[in-house]
Amino acid sequence: PMLKLIAEVGQQENVPVIARYAMMKAWKERDGVPLSQMIILDGLHLTDWSYKCFAQAVAARLAAGLAQATRPTKPGAGALPEPPAPAMR
Repeated sequence: PMLKLIAEVGQQENVPVIARYAMMKAWKERDGVPLSQMIILDGLHLTDWSYKCFAQAVAARLAAGLAQATRPTKPGAGALPEPPAPAMR
């Protein structure tokens, strides 16, 4: 329920929401990244690898948003692209 609420508020306020949980879930399910590579031992905070991947995804979305803001508006425009797959080490 909380993730849905955050997405709804972002949409209502016309503010992009970067869904970190969805990104990490995709890393695990789509890319086979183990949770131990994403989260440190406290079970809460990201590893350096995850922060790097997250920062790259945020940068890509910001760049896409800036590029989109400089183009003429089209109906249905505004959706941010899917985050890129993380680079495996």
